[in-house]
Amino acid sequence: MELQVDREPAIALSGTVPSGTTALDVPEWRPFAREFPHWQVWRGINGLLYGRRAKSSPPLIVRGEDPAEIRDLMLAAESRR
Repeated sequence: MELQVDREPAIALSGTVPSGTTALDVPEWRPFAREFPHWQVWRGINGLLYGRRAKSSPPLIVRGEDPAEIRDLMLAAESRR
């Protein structure tokens, strides 16, 4: 039996864009990426955006519906560090 899932894979929305990427491929997180170089952002299969600060202890993870909300949550998480 073969399992078929009608979902697209999660898309990484990091601050770097691979060479050969067109303007249409640039994720909506791109305008905020320079403010948060230590954060990784991706869109989950549920449609929410997730953010994670690399090498943090305890782990800093935020989730929101749009890039502006993720940015605000990251600022709040950074201020509590």
